[in-house]
Amino acid sequence: METKDTCIIFDMDGTLWDASANIAAAYNEYLQEKKGWNDYCSEHDLRAVAGMEIAEIARALFPQLSEQEQMDLTMGCMAHENDYLSVHGGVLYPDVEQVLKKLSARHTLMIVTNAADGYVDAMFSAHHLRQYFTDFETHGRTGLSKGENIALIMSRNDIADAWYVGDTLKDQQACEAAGVPFIYAAYGFGEASRWQTRIEQFHDLLTLFD
Repeated sequence: METKDTCIIFDMDGTLWDASANIAAAYNEYLQEKKGWNDYCSEHDLRAVAGMEIAEIARALFPQLSEQEQMDLTMGCMAHENDYLSVHGGVLYPDVEQVLKKLSARHTLMIVTNAADGYVDAMFSAHHLRQYFTDFETHGRTGLSKGENIALIMSRNDIADAWYVGDTLKDQQACEAAGVPFIYAAYGFGEASRWQTRIEQFHDLLTLFD
């Protein structure tokens, strides 16, 4: 069996792509149909909740509703979002596919995201990136925190050491919980206070892992 040099685990939103515009479009389409709400969510709203767990997103977007209503509406939005994104996709950051192709030849690549189940598949369907990744996991599928999912996917693939690439404080905290070094994607949506290394553009990963 081929042995690869390093395992690199990626966040999605603010790291691999920015799908905020199309997520907002999908949410608004669904909310118009179900609630009659026009243009309820903006791109800014969606970027602000990127990386949060589903219950946190529900509370942030729909504070006027009961907890059960928040979750029901959010899960409906996310199901519609997956269908929408599988067709329309998002905006990949510059050089993402070229860099993934080069990295995957020598390294094991995975994704761990707090998104709903089906979200990674939607990106794969729209942008044809599945072949570069060995495995992925989502909060929506397991109900676990991002740190727990990082540990889970490493255990499942017999990976002892890995790096995680993300763009938010929650990514930083997940890495600290999982005991893996954090690569801060400074071009993304959020901020972090501690990292092992920092990249200003996705292409910088080739310098780190050449």
